[in-house]
Amino acid sequence: MKKYRITKSLFCLRCCLLFLSLSIFTSAMGQSWELDLIKGARKIQLPFEKVNNFIVLNVRLNNQLPLKFILDTGARYTVLTKKELINPTLVSRHRSFSIYGADRSQKFTAHLAPNMSVNVEGILARKLSILVMEEDYLLLDNLIGTNIHGIIGTDFFYQYVLEIDYQQRLLTFYDPVYFTEKEGIASTPFDFSTYKPYLDLPIRTKKDTVLYAHLLIDTGADLSLLLHPNTSDSIQLPEKFIKGRIANGLGGFIEGYLGRVEHLSLADFEFNNIITHFQDLPILSDTLETVHRHGILGSRLLSRFTLTFDFFNQQLYLKPSKNYNKDFQYDRSGLFLLASGIRLNEITVVGLIEDSPAERVGLKEGDVILRINGRLKAGLSLGVVVGILQRKPGKKIRLVIERNGQRIKKLFFLEDLV
Repeated sequence: MKKYRITKSLFCLRCCLLFLSLSIFTSAMGQSWELDLIKGARKIQLPFEKVNNFIVLNVRLNNQLPLKFILDTGARYTVLTKKELINPTLVSRHRSFSIYGADRSQKFTAHLAPNMSVNVEGILARKLSILVMEEDYLLLDNLIGTNIHGIIGTDFFYQYVLEIDYQQRLLTFYDPVYFTEKEGIASTPFDFSTYKPYLDLPIRTKKDTVLYAHLLIDTGADLSLLLHPNTSDSIQLPEKFIKGRIANGLGGFIEGYLGRVEHLSLADFEFNNIITHFQDLPILSDTLETVHRHGILGSRLLSRFTLTFDFFNQQLYLKPSKNYNKDFQYDRSGLFLLASGIRLNEITVVGLIEDSPAERVGLKEGDVILRINGRLKAGLSLGVVVGILQRKPGKKIRLVIERNGQRIKKLFFLEDLV
């Protein structure tokens, strides 16, 4: 079993994992808004940018300059993470909400901005109440490697039938009055009673150990599968796993384990040896999030399909991509990385896995990557570097780093860590 070296850095990124599912406490936000397709269209299509498996959309708040928001089926409410981008007079300082992060261990403050106009390239919500975070706790720019200003939650789009085509990078919003059942396409029911979609799926964690897991469908989590071991005796750690820091969440590190589960069934589709994160789920007493879930089904698996969410009939349609059953990729270097700088192309090491390829050749926290396999810093992005570090075992990685003003060369080979 390998262990993480726990460092003092505030934030890290491994596999670009973020959990953006927000639990709102104190009192529910009373919503009353109008939601329209432009010119009364029966459907509207709009492109999205795919950044590290996140769906990034252009959004206008009150018809101001376009901002970048992540579309997140795991978040119930729309959230602006940067309060400086909204007129302070539009924010009700007297209506505050507590927000718990991904691991529910830390609590932060957000304020209500009522009666906002939210326009996503033709889809307009009038008088929508959104949450404005007191501070930018998520730091999505640094963790994803591109400018991100907020999250589009299900409160914005659940009145439509939503289709997500990851291959074409295209969203389609259907007026449900005119939407017809997709014949010949695999489907499965989901529960949307809490305004978040949940699936019940059979998962074999070990030989002869099968769990019918209640999973949140979360396009805002860049992982394949997360399981909470303390929610069921059937969730057992695999023989080979990594212990320690598995990801970054709202406000800090998420501690847990990384390994594989043997098998998962989704509608008509079967998956084996799925890269899985394991983390205990803290129990909160005063949460509106009353659903007892076993884990999360994230975008690394979801993005292998064209997904159609029929929220009215609570049915999910899945059209597989050509290589939907390919091996699951993950980091094989042992590096935690973060992007910074004006262009977000300064890639810094903020943590390492003990006895990983990167750790064995002497890479250290604080090292800045200047070149990787011939690519210069000017042409780097966090996504490019992460992609290179997820290549096949045995791939040679040649780095030039900067440490204390000196340039140092490093060479290592990728290997399977789990």
